Amino acid sequence: MSIALAKGQNTTLSDPSLQVTVDVAGTMELCALLLSATGRVRAHTDLVCAASPVADGVSWHAATVDVPSHLTIALDVVPADVARVLAVVSFDAAAHSLAVAPTARVHTGGGGELFTFTMTGLRGERALIAWEFYRRDGAWKLRAVGQGYDGGLPELALAHGTTAPAAPAAPAVSSRAHRGLRAPGETAGPAVAQPPQAWSGPDVGTGVAGSPAPVDAQTEEQLYDLSWSIYEDAARSTAAYKSATSYAEQRRDDELSAVFADPATRNSPLTHAKQATAESRYDDLVRRAEADYRRDMGQLLGEVRELRASLPPTMAHWESHVWRGWNPPTRNAVAVRVGDLYGGDAPELLLPMLVRLPLTTPLWIDSGSGNRDAARAAARALMIRLLASCPPGGITIHVGDPVGAGAALRSLAPLTGSAAGMGVGGSADTPQQLAELLNTLVARVDLTRMARGGNAMDMLAVRETPAQHVLVLHDFPYGLDERAVGQLRYLLELGPMAGVGVVVVADPADVIGASPLISVMWQAFLRLSAVPDDHIGDPWVGLRWTYVPDVVGDTGAMQQVLARLATG
Repeated sequence: MSIALAKGQNTTLSDPSLQVTVDVAGTMELCALLLSATGRVRAHTDLVCAASPVADGVSWHAATVDVPSHLTIALDVVPADVARVLAVVSFDAAAHSLAVAPTARVHTGGGGELFTFTMTGLRGERALIAWEFYRRDGAWKLRAVGQGYDGGLPELALAHGTTAPAAPAAPAVSSRAHRGLRAPGETAGPAVAQPPQAWSGPDVGTGVAGSPAPVDAQTEEQLYDLSWSIYEDAARSTAAYKSATSYAEQRRDDELSAVFADPATRNSPLTHAKQATAESRYDDLVRRAEADYRRDMGQLLGEVRELRASLPPTMAHWESHVWRGWNPPTRNAVAVRVGDLYGGDAPELLLPMLVRLPLTTPLWIDSGSGNRDAARAAARALMIRLLASCPPGGITIHVGDPVGAGAALRSLAPLTGSAAGMGVGGSADTPQQLAELLNTLVARVDLTRMARGGNAMDMLAVRETPAQHVLVLHDFPYGLDERAVGQLRYLLELGPMAGVGVVVVADPADVIGASPLISVMWQAFLRLSAVPDDHIGDPWVGLRWTYVPDVVGDTGAMQQVLARLATG
């Protein structure tokens, strides 16, 4: 019996020889992309289609009278430098005009159907990624994707580092009439669905004293992408577990309702036997769901251990050995760590929460509920990470601290007393100083916009250094008049394109009931609590995750970074 997968769901593959078809109510072209760990093709020949039908372990086959056009994939032949294989379908017409939603299918090498995926909810797409075959922990897995591209195969190919052929070598045909690769009368082979996977514990390791080997930019990109792919798998695995247990409970309730529906037989031996059967079936389903979930959590546990052991300093925990012997980097970091995440059903499994650099999403560190000191400590830790993320002179931190009268900046000593300045732009401690600081940052954004519009960015690069500026504003919106609030909103909307990021440390109670403009601004931030809190919702299945802030107290690594930066 084949297994129907939902969008985003994944499963483990046991058969290395597979075939892929897609049912479309219209003409279509089936293709495959072989991708490296960077998410891009190794060469243009990694696009497998009618015009280029063979690549390493993947081949395209034209339709015949009995068999639709299809892809064959030999996973045990796919080279080690190929991390993913995408099965792609493109259509002549926009997806919303299709009479029936396309259905993607995966078969065994002998034609038995293993998995199906019906791609519903389509709009103007002309190409779709149907399946993703990907390596995870030494095994191949399959994910139902359904990601669409309005620009069709050319746009999809370009997004993965190649170009689509101008015209196929053979005519595209409809595969709607073919439900699979089985011969008439043949039954599908059995398949066992295995849910997604989960994640793991701290990166504190003992390590070896001395400066660790640097991580190149491409590897950092891969680590960043891997962290979020594991997070996605954890989310989907947790959702699958909750869905399975909910189904078991609903099934038991429905069976018991039917058993007790007739008052005349409620106390009969047969009724008691049926009740016991329903309860036993429920217990069995829950045990199986829990076993699958724990198995998957254990698998991702190992993956996260490997991930944490490979993280560079700005992505690693402050207690990680990679901070030992730290020196300023020679290039900008890809991301910084702001804390950890864990799901309610697996609190022992911590996943590092990374934020992309330069800051394109404004951050809100919540100082409410009496957590002002903890919030300021979290902001200090973030400022040190940001300063450690760039070469000397590559970033400037601007601090607005009218209530603390400059305490936030003083917390960065000995850095603030260094002759080099080392990335600190001073502290704006009065409304007038805040206004001047906002004027300066807005002027930078305006200048960048004009330079970009006049195709003169090369001249701007000479005049405007460093490349990144971050405004850390404490006790928002205190000290800001209406004009200053408008300028801050301008920075939130257009600052990232000029290398200007925003972090505020504030109590939501000071925002709720404030002016409409301030209320709208609140919605633009990614909220980070100063204490553990389950307010993070993932974008895949909507589960709530507990966020644990990066640090509350001081660490030796922080002092080491500040001292090293102060020496220039």
